[in-house]
Amino acid sequence: MSIDASSESGTNPHVNWPLQIDLPESLEIKGSAYGHHITMVRRGDSLALCVGDQSWNVGLPSRAKQIRLGPTLGDLPFLIFPHPSVIVAPEAEVTLEVEVPLHLDLAAGGSRLRTLAPLGLARALYGPVDDGKLCWSVHENAAVLTELRIGGQAGRLSAVAAVTCHNRSTAPVEVTRIMVPQDMVGLYDGEDRIHLSDVTMTIVGDAEAELTIEPANGGRLLTDVLGLPIEPARRAFAFSHTYQTRTGLEYGF
Repeated sequence: MSIDASSESGTNPHVNWPLQIDLPESLEIKGSAYGHHITMVRRGDSLALCVGDQSWNVGLPSRAKQIRLGPTLGDLPFLIFPHPSVIVAPEAEVTLEVEVPLHLDLAAGGSRLRTLAPLGLARALYGPVDDGKLCWSVHENAAVLTELRIGGQAGRLSAVAAVTCHNRSTAPVEVTRIMVPQDMVGLYDGEDRIHLSDVTMTIVGDAEAELTIEPANGGRLLTDVLGLPIEPARRAFAFSHTYQTRTGLEYGF
């Protein structure tokens, strides 16, 4: 059996994640992910998976009757760069809408097979070179394609995030970047888009800020390819950038 979804047009505004595709013992599926061709060929208990110029041979459990594909947050924090940058006066706040690219999980037989990062999504260092944190770089003007088409189904591998910057300090603050740990946030099913948890960054002083997380408005938690809710593990996170003076590098904002 062969299925080719790479030439279909239009993206379903509402997708029931994760996508589920039947896996008979002999099957070839063609589609696209992140703007690159994706091919899956099953022969018995072996699955040949190719995305762009990356390829893998995957051994499948004999009980695997379906392959499940769904969005996930990945393994690194998000470093969000507002464009243009934002200046927040004392006791004021600004809310931004940011599109965050998501990773793609593949699972079969109750096991996660592979997590694919969006091709073209760059990494950035948050903090000084000797003690910084590696993050996924989220730029509004970055050329990162986020569409998935496969098995006659299509969806967008990105989430909309409402990010509020609240300044409780005594001076105006220019917000040039916001770091959000991926285990703080969840993914929610909106009417037409995936939503990230609502994020509020409260600037409480010259060298201190706090992130608080709330469920996305009107959404329900998405489940991952193993049927588990993609929910936040923590609700608050405080951080500082006092070592900015030691290295001369910006840290956070």
